[in-house]
Amino acid sequence: MVVNELRNTLLIGLTVLLLGTAAWWLDPQPSEAQQPVDGRDAPVQPELPDPRDPASEGLDAEGRPAPPLTHPPAAAAKPASLHFLLGINDARARLGKAIPTGEGITVGHVELNSGGYLPDTRSPQFNGVTFVERSGPSKVSGHANSTARVIYGLTGLAPGVSVVHCYGSRDWMSLGYLNAGSAQPPTGGPMRVLTHSWVSDAPNAIDVLRRIDWQVDMHDTIVCAGVNNGNQTPVPYLLGTAYNVIAVGTAQPNGSSGGYTRIETRGRSKPDIVGPRGLTSFTTPAVAACAARLLQAADEMTEHAHRAGKAEVIKAVLLCGAVKPDSWQPKIGKPLDEHLGAGVLHFDQSLQVLQSGPAGPGRLPRRMGWDFNEIQPDQTLVYEFQTQAPMGEASIILNWHRRITGALADSENRGGSSSWYGAPRIANLNLRLMHTDDAGDEHELAVSKSRIDNVEHIYLKHLDPGRYRLEVSRIDHVHDEPWDYALAWRVELLKAHSD
Repeated sequence: MVVNELRNTLLIGLTVLLLGTAAWWLDPQPSEAQQPVDGRDAPVQPELPDPRDPASEGLDAEGRPAPPLTHPPAAAAKPASLHFLLGINDARARLGKAIPTGEGITVGHVELNSGGYLPDTRSPQFNGVTFVERSGPSKVSGHANSTARVIYGLTGLAPGVSVVHCYGSRDWMSLGYLNAGSAQPPTGGPMRVLTHSWVSDAPNAIDVLRRIDWQVDMHDTIVCAGVNNGNQTPVPYLLGTAYNVIAVGTAQPNGSSGGYTRIETRGRSKPDIVGPRGLTSFTTPAVAACAARLLQAADEMTEHAHRAGKAEVIKAVLLCGAVKPDSWQPKIGKPLDEHLGAGVLHFDQSLQVLQSGPAGPGRLPRRMGWDFNEIQPDQTLVYEFQTQAPMGEASIILNWHRRITGALADSENRGGSSSWYGAPRIANLNLRLMHTDDAGDEHELAVSKSRIDNVEHIYLKHLDPGRYRLEVSRIDHVHDEPWDYALAWRVELLKAHSD
């Protein structure tokens, strides 16, 4: 099948929506350059201010020059910077120049093919960034330019990223990366982090989802995929429904998609995590930027770099470090909140979990850390710790992958031609926390045991003194093979409260 025929086959019925109409993530003020929602290309975004210091001076409510004031205005509070909200400032205060910036991490930037998929590669904003135009010639896309500025470049959230492979979404799904609809497995590439600020309910979604789950599981690619804007919108098929990706929403008032997945097992919890504010087009590359920083930190953990950089570990520590909004509350039987996932991204808390290092089953030596291990059917692995004094919040994440067996299968409907068929399989893991008090009485403190999700989460606002036993158990009998998992934990010190 020729390239154009394959692409046409893939895109029958394809509806791709931009995840935002303006770069509110970068600039809280009204912008004259609006991004389209109808699939047409947009003009290039004007230069946006540094996200650490959003400009908001001299404009009225409609973005026009404001009339002069006859008396000094009352002091107005400046919006909190993204570096503050995301915990990047906290990490910088702890580590100084040693803070990871994403240096050495190659990023893939996938954008909607609405007439153009590239950011303005000649902009001074991207000095020092090498672009690889994987989907051929393209004019500049305003949406791509805005999402690019969130993650890389001089004022990006991961300014150390210096190599970016850019794709149009159609080419990325077809011959450029996933090879969806063909007899070939995904081609992949050197990118360790991929960011996707587009959604779709395409008819070939199952093939795409299984291919991306295969890619993440086989090659430890970190894929950050936005869900849609608005808390009344359903979780889109692509790409946030995939088991192994990090699905990203937003904590802004109108929120983002929820109501759980609709295909590839209905009712799974998505999104996985949210950004503190802004449209999902821009919270998604923010999570990707923090993932790139974490991967650099993992690479610098010489003795543990291979395990620390596993996709399961990076996802687990990102979710473990998340901050819980007041409204965060998973429904009974669900590991994550319907709209907020594990909570709001906090880079420094996740970085501390990662840099605390690994610890296997047995006695946990630190109140933060992670493990990458494997578990057999009907096996229970135990982690124990003890505290002599009351402790603050405890966040524990268990994460594992769906596996895909990629094989060639003949199809009678295709005249005997072959196609790559992804057969899925997944283990069923549970997470339980037991507590033994000073009197020696043991009881179950918390449990997370979804039958369909590939993440479990225990969150408690405080821990009493005593001995604790954390159990990771596998209860499925379908697959005899051992299954990899990542466990991440964070127990905070009790904060003093003023009267």
